[in-house]
Amino acid sequence: MISDIDAGDIFYNQNNVLLDRINAIDGVKQASVIDISLTGAYNSSRTFTADNGQFTKQTLPFIGVGNDAVSALDLSLVAGRDFSAKMGADWFNKVSDTQATASAILTESLAKQAGYATAEDAIGSIWRTDTGYGQKLTITVVGVVKDIKVGSVKDTQPSTIFICGYTSSWVGRIIVNLDLTQLPHVKSQLANILAETLDIYDPKIEMMADNYRALYRNDERATEFVTLFSGLAVFLACVGTFGLASFSVLRRQKEVAVRKVLGASRISIMNLLAKEFLILVLGSVAIAYPLTYWLVGDWLANFNERVDQALWVYLVAALSVAAITWLTVASIAFKAASTRPSLTLRYE
Repeated sequence: MISDIDAGDIFYNQNNVLLDRINAIDGVKQASVIDISLTGAYNSSRTFTADNGQFTKQTLPFIGVGNDAVSALDLSLVAGRDFSAKMGADWFNKVSDTQATASAILTESLAKQAGYATAEDAIGSIWRTDTGYGQKLTITVVGVVKDIKVGSVKDTQPSTIFICGYTSSWVGRIIVNLDLTQLPHVKSQLANILAETLDIYDPKIEMMADNYRALYRNDERATEFVTLFSGLAVFLACVGTFGLASFSVLRRQKEVAVRKVLGASRISIMNLLAKEFLILVLGSVAIAYPLTYWLVGDWLANFNERVDQALWVYLVAALSVAAITWLTVASIAFKAASTRPSLTLRYE
């Protein structure tokens, strides 16, 4: 994403020459323009009315984009088509001082909200709004895409509409969908093209992946923090269990020897000694899991969109802890059960 470009250079004046040169760079799949950062926030909104009579004077945020926006942004097209330079009517066109036209793409949730039974039903519909400068803007819907997320998933995600060639922002951005293996080459060529065409000699070129990573840096750090201390807690618990099991087995050596003399197998002795530790595991699960479920649910509540907690994860965790505990105790119990009873009982 190339940020901080004068909107007049890429929106108010349709700059096909610039985008054609960018698309001609080896490694570039598709380039387009947009007036917001998808990791930021919406710039503006308008009041829209659809021609189906069910969607009237509804305020919506809108995103100004250029041709081939669906391809450049890797959006999932549900119905209709992408904006295209071959379709002259797509780009915002000022018909008169009071009238203007453009094409638009709706998100799937907006199509449903507007009362269309299917995404295909929305194609070809006419929407109207005001540009804010006394102009009436007539919009033709040419496509429907799956919902997108603007900013963090912690924020409420309203339905939105993409309008081709129209923006109310002073600055715009160029989006370049590229082969990442050729990133250095593409960056170098972009710098040259921007210097030659727009007199921009120090372009602000960002990777959207880096912007998303920065958006969730605090959550990532929290995850690393929890992972580190969870690992440390498991290690200390294993060491404590090993020490406690060693003490328990040492204290019950004579009992183990007598049981062996009476015909007990090694595995039965191992299970006998491990059983009391497994009861402790069961008690800890009964205490820890309700608290954990509540804490994780409270953390997930900060996100507008979130995953549900899967109960099988808790089951796998409990079985894993039980298995680690059993192996820790059993390894010590096996050694005690393998010792000849005569060596333990010879002084009795």
